[in-house]
Amino acid sequence: MASQPSSEDKLALLYYFQKMYRQRLVKTHVGYQKGLISIKEQVLNWLKEEIYFLKKYLQKINYLT
Repeated sequence: MASQPSSEDKLALLYYFQKMYRQRLVKTHVGYQKGLISIKEQVLNWLKEEIYFLKKYLQKINYLT
């Protein structure tokens, strides 16, 4: 059975995706729905929230141990 990645590995991967996505060139700034921010910004915001959650989770785990 394959082992699951650690929380630290997941955090590193999220940072990697965030870096790669920020550097990606975008031809248009189209949102999924009119009036919303671009899809790129939506994905970057989602990555930012996931990173924040995982960092808080790791802080909590380290605090408890």
